Amino acid sequence: MTEFRCLIPETILSLVACAIMLFSPRVRRANSTIPGILCAAGLLFAGGVTLLTWNQRSVAFAGMVRIDEFTQLARLLLFAILFFVSLASVDFLRREQINHREFYSLLLFAAVGASLMVASSDLILTFLGIEVLSISSYILAGFKRDNPRCVEASLKYFLLGAFSTAFLLYGVALLYGETGSTRYATLATRLQGAPNALTLAGLSFILTGFGFKVAMAPFHIWTPDVYEGAPTPISAFLSVGSKAAAFLALLRVLYVALAGMNREWSDVLWLAAVCTMFLGNLAALSQSNIKRLLAYSSIAHAGYTLLGLVSGSRSGVEAVLFYTLAYALMNLGAFTVVQLISRQGDQCTSLDDYRGLGRQHRWLAASLSLFLFSLAGIPATAGFMGKFFLFSAAVEQGLFWLVILAVVNSAVAVYYYIRVVVIMFMHEPDPQQAPIDMPAAAAAVIAVAVAGTLLLGVLPGVVRRAVEAATTALVQ
Repeated sequence: MTEFRCLIPETILSLVACAIMLFSPRVRRANSTIPGILCAAGLLFAGGVTLLTWNQRSVAFAGMVRIDEFTQLARLLLFAILFFVSLASVDFLRREQINHREFYSLLLFAAVGASLMVASSDLILTFLGIEVLSISSYILAGFKRDNPRCVEASLKYFLLGAFSTAFLLYGVALLYGETGSTRYATLATRLQGAPNALTLAGLSFILTGFGFKVAMAPFHIWTPDVYEGAPTPISAFLSVGSKAAAFLALLRVLYVALAGMNREWSDVLWLAAVCTMFLGNLAALSQSNIKRLLAYSSIAHAGYTLLGLVSGSRSGVEAVLFYTLAYALMNLGAFTVVQLISRQGDQCTSLDDYRGLGRQHRWLAASLSLFLFSLAGIPATAGFMGKFFLFSAAVEQGLFWLVILAVVNSAVAVYYYIRVVVIMFMHEPDPQQAPIDMPAAAAAVIAVAVAGTLLLGVLPGVVRRAVEAATTALVQ
């Protein structure tokens, strides 16, 4: 029982998910918001338990689970992301007339998988967490069963995800065959010195598996189609929650288990960062669909985040943690605005549908503009401070050419972000455009994202203590 206390948040989420599945058939359609409220309450409860155990460190299940400040900060971030996704989903499901209440159970199981990933100190548990998260994500991506684009997105995501999972598991098997263990601490001890062909192959396969989850080139090919076809709240979850879990888990894998192979994986990630940034930004220039544009933007931001990993330093870890939080705020806010504008059927996602939005719905247009400015890295926003920390960490390690290429990419990205703002404020609106509803839950998500984006842009130190504590727990 002492060891199971380490997994109280995951237990809470699992029980709430099962309760929703068991009792939802007894809930009338008129009360369809009840499962959403239960989902949000479960995430809040799990987050509260995590806060109460903030300064407690423990290792459980023969070293497979490690609870420290890094784990707790990662859990809080993931639970917050899923909480806001669940809030935005309540009105979306009502609008789309989707009465399948297992939607919220799948969100909670996805949260369980993500939480296990960041709490893991063993490659087997990491793999299990990825599988729980992935299976839930595959189903959620195709949740609109009568929409061919949605089903196609789910199928593509599943097929490519299955291949990436196979690569990851094979990499784990190779490292186990070389070291005789899958524990991070044991791997760190036995992988010292010059690597051989077996360990290099294992490293390559593990990076391939994680590369798919974070949309790193050349494993990004699924991203635009899935983001476009999936329900908009799930597109937000995939771009923020799934990616955050993968990056946070990858931090522990690289900085703990594979710390002895720092030179090998940093060289690979250096090249991957450059390819990911250029591919994402250049492809986004020609997009006319806002969800595909944000998908390619998400790919580019994965490239920026890789700068912190490549630096291989304490400041790099802090930069990745801060940027993950900043990216979550601005991307969740952007996708929530897109969800409101898309109206029933997720049809209005073309850039032409945003013509004159600044004249008809000033608050929505201003909020989306702020999120786009932040994604572009404009000063006084969270995105600017996040990029500043990432670039500074890379400069400290002498990665000048990588930083120069990242700055060039940031300049390129300004064009397609500003293009959306120009369309909203400098084009005439369509007189036949239908009015936009503003549900209270979605408005609250946007308001929190706006406040967080501005706060972290002006006062980044508000989260500094938590980030430093999490970094100390990871890089000792």
